[in-house]
Amino acid sequence: MRVGIHPAAGGRIVFYAPVGEENYLYSDPATWAQAPNTREFVAFNGHILWLAPQSHWGKRVGASEPEVPASWPPDLELTASQYEVVEKSATLATLRSPVSARSGLRLTKTVSISDNGDVDQEITLENASSEAVQWGLWSNTRVTPQTEVFVAIYPADGFTLGELPVEREATPAFAHVNGCLTWLDQSPLREGLDRVVGKLFIHKAVSGAVAILVPERKKVWVKTHALFTTEEVAPGHAPIELYLSQLADGSGLQEVEAHGAYVTLAPGARTTWEETWVLHERPQANSLQERAGKMNALLVPAAAR
Repeated sequence: MRVGIHPAAGGRIVFYAPVGEENYLYSDPATWAQAPNTREFVAFNGHILWLAPQSHWGKRVGASEPEVPASWPPDLELTASQYEVVEKSATLATLRSPVSARSGLRLTKTVSISDNGDVDQEITLENASSEAVQWGLWSNTRVTPQTEVFVAIYPADGFTLGELPVEREATPAFAHVNGCLTWLDQSPLREGLDRVVGKLFIHKAVSGAVAILVPERKKVWVKTHALFTTEEVAPGHAPIELYLSQLADGSGLQEVEAHGAYVTLAPGARTTWEETWVLHERPQANSLQERAGKMNALLVPAAAR
């Protein structure tokens, strides 16, 4: 297994694949030389940890209200700064961020590869400020728009749709198939559209696992993590979220997102997020119905079926 981490781009994972295969992540090496960059957002892509809720991104520690429009970007001192490499070996790396002047927080990330190739991640958020703060950790994994992503949900209407389009845009098509929620193939876009864009907020996932089928890859990628309830995660969010933005030429991205508990951190307190990436054999399945059924069997614990 090969895992590439970019210390200068917020300690993010920018490469993930078995030896001999292409990257499973959507990540553009052409941008990597621009790191670190805490002045403006650069789309390094790959896998990163954000803070939640997004509505508080403009808030500076010590201020009662956001100082700037809150929707974008995330805290660049945590997501695009130079991380210190605390420990490094062939199978383990620990990296630590600076303390963000905006949020007063620090992230420590440990990534390890087991003997069977599974990748374990432990991310610790520490409140390094002198006052209590309230945040959740938000896992964000970027893949291509053509990647099939499956989440097992029950009941079938256990989600809400966030519609984001403006003029010459539309909400992407999606479906609930054989127990799984997934975006449908968006190509080609309807005539007159420049982009499809939207987000699925999944409130009733059956398990804390997501199956990812990257085109032209040999394996099924399953991301697993603790599953919280909507009431436990940051306001305005859901335990699992799927975001899709695709342009008419097929470019764009998907974000496979998961949320940890929304907690109050006293000065010096910490909260942790853990997730594991596992690759499974890719089954033969020609139709979407077949693939969804096989992904459902992979994602749903036997006791729940």
